[in-house]
Amino acid sequence: MVDRWLNVPAAAATLQISTRLLSRRIKKGQYQTRIQPDGRREVLIGASSPVVSSREANFDAHQPRKTVIQDGKPRKRQGRQRKV
Repeated sequence: MVDRWLNVPAAAATLQISTRLLSRRIKKGQYQTRIQPDGRREVLIGASSPVVSSREANFDAHQPRKTVIQDGKPRKRQGRQRKV
């Protein structure tokens, strides 16, 4: 794939992700960007662009709960208790 500069909506469509997800990845530094004189942001898309599957993109949301030591025994932290 040849490197090319695309505006954010076109780059998101090319990568088949939402513009919001692309903006988050830009903020993390995963994509190189530049600002045009008229104020539009362009994203460099090409061979060097990271390819992240949807499973990897959601990896942080699916981390196991941290363990808490109680009475010397490790236990998984309980979720929020529901009121009945």
